[in-house]
Amino acid sequence: MTATFLAGDVGATKTNLAAFTVAGGTVVLVAEESFHNHEHAGLEEIATTFLRRGGHQAKAACFGVAGPVADGTTAMPNLGWTIDA
Repeated sequence: MTATFLAGDVGATKTNLAAFTVAGGTVVLVAEESFHNHEHAGLEEIATTFLRRGGHQAKAACFGVAGPVADGTTAMPNLGWTIDA
C-alpha cells in the first residue's frame, strides 16, 4: 500500500475524491474518482471504497462539504448524512 493523502469535494449529489502521494518533494496525483452520493450510505463508505480499489492507505484527509460546519460536524439534509471530523 502507498501512503496517501486523500482530498474530497462532497456536494449535494456527488463526491469527488483524489489520492495524492509525495515523490521527490512533489505532490503527485495517483487516483481520482467521482461517486453518486445517493448510491452510498455516507462519506465513510465512499472513502473506504475508493481507497480499497486503489490499494491505498490514507495518512491524512481533507474534505470540502456543501454546507456549514460547526464543531467539526455537518449535516447533509438532502442525503440524511452526518459528517463528523
